[in-house]
Amino acid sequence: MKVSYWRFLVPLVLQIAIVASVAAIPFSILLTGKTVVFKTIALDPYDLLRGYSQVLSYDFSLVDNLKNLPGGKEVLQNNNKFYVVFVAPEVENTVPPQPWTPVKITGSLPQELPPNQIAIKGRLKNDFTVSYGIEEIYIPEDRRRQLNDDLAEANRKEEGAVEVKVGRSGQAILTSLWISGDKYEF
Repeated sequence: MKVSYWRFLVPLVLQIAIVASVAAIPFSILLTGKTVVFKTIALDPYDLLRGYSQVLSYDFSLVDNLKNLPGGKEVLQNNNKFYVVFVAPEVENTVPPQPWTPVKITGSLPQELPPNQIAIKGRLKNDFTVSYGIEEIYIPEDRRRQLNDDLAEANRKEEGAVEVKVGRSGQAILTSLWISGDKYEF
């Protein structure tokens, strides 16, 4: 009995395509996304089920803070998903980098933004907080103790920041963490 190679090749190619498509979107954001910096504080250093991670919080993660922005009250009342528009700092390319500032909220992705602005997609988590997909960072085992000490110090001084790549669709990926002038890449 002769076995056709197509019976094995087609399922194999389909499986590879599915796996590749899952990684394609984050990879394209890393390659083509715009680098943005946000001020952050670290909250929760350990998750028993997932190992060592750091939960991050931002001023723009709080619904009460977003309501003060133009469009905030209206958009947050009517939408579960929305976009927060940020503007670049006046002085860029500093070490550590300066954070971007939220300037308005829209219910849909803005099509025409100036080069110094970017929109990031947010989703209401509950009545008090918003999720952007950049709230958690996993820390390698060999660096966790030093990084945790540095984060605790940065929280006291309010010097923590993250670098994020934002794609054209508003999706964001956390790329690095700035703590007291030192950059940690993951």
